[in-house]
Amino acid sequence: MAELQPRVVLVGNADVNIDYGEFIDNSRHVVRFNLCRNWGKNTGTRTTVLVWINLRANGRDAYKKQTWRGWPPAEQAEELWFRHPRQGALQRLWLLLRHPRTRKQYFDYGAKILRANGMSAKPAIYTTRAEYESVQEKLARFSSTPREQILPSTGILGIERVLADPRFKGMPVSLVGFNWFAGSDIRGMGHSFDEEESLVRGYAGLGRLEILPSS
Repeated sequence: MAELQPRVVLVGNADVNIDYGEFIDNSRHVVRFNLCRNWGKNTGTRTTVLVWINLRANGRDAYKKQTWRGWPPAEQAEELWFRHPRQGALQRLWLLLRHPRTRKQYFDYGAKILRANGMSAKPAIYTTRAEYESVQEKLARFSSTPREQILPSTGILGIERVLADPRFKGMPVSLVGFNWFAGSDIRGMGHSFDEEESLVRGYAGLGRLEILPSS
């Protein structure tokens, strides 16, 4: 393999019809999201960071079914980023009282995912409440929806973390396979995709990242 290049590539799950395999696999940092649908296709196989939804079905399946065992994106990842903030005992009790019948949809499974899949030693970073609200505030500038009702996607939270993390300072950042740009049929998931696209295109205009075409 060629020497790894000091750059960050974030790989989304929308269709990618251009072969970026060599470019991505030769990058020092490769960030993938959730089910990593593009892994092994036109986006290579390298993964250094896996960003995961640690609530609801994604969280429960990764924990109860141990779906990360033997799964290359999780096994290869040097670091795990969880989408939702870590929950303490008091918050879990509050959720139990507020949602007695559906509480399992709201519980944070992060620690259980790591234990069940034998990955407790891997560094895990949770989105903080302050980080989450900061992204909501940025998206609200492009929307008439009140900030507290905006639901940032896993993708935009990962992008914001990369741009804010001093470890990546000075490195080129590239995006490929994000459904805001691909017109994907999963746009309607409750996320503010139009606002996210506007925010990301603004970053591209400032030279903070590059949006690679998917076809």
